[in-house]
Amino acid sequence: MTEYSNPTGSTIVEPSWPARPCCRYGATKAFASAYGHAIAATSHTSVVCLRQRGKGVRDGELWPS
Repeated sequence: MTEYSNPTGSTIVEPSWPARPCCRYGATKAFASAYGHAIAATSHTSVVCLRQRGKGVRDGELWPS
């Protein structure tokens, strides 16, 4: 759980906490994950959620290439 801990070792986010997205993008990610979990739990279908990296501008440079 290192990605959810700060350098002092205290927990920033617990996996058991409910999702509270701050924007439409986060709400869409939370919905897709919950919907996929529901489909996988109630059928013989496997669900994999992939996150694509996009291109953007940071400090005047195009990233990632």
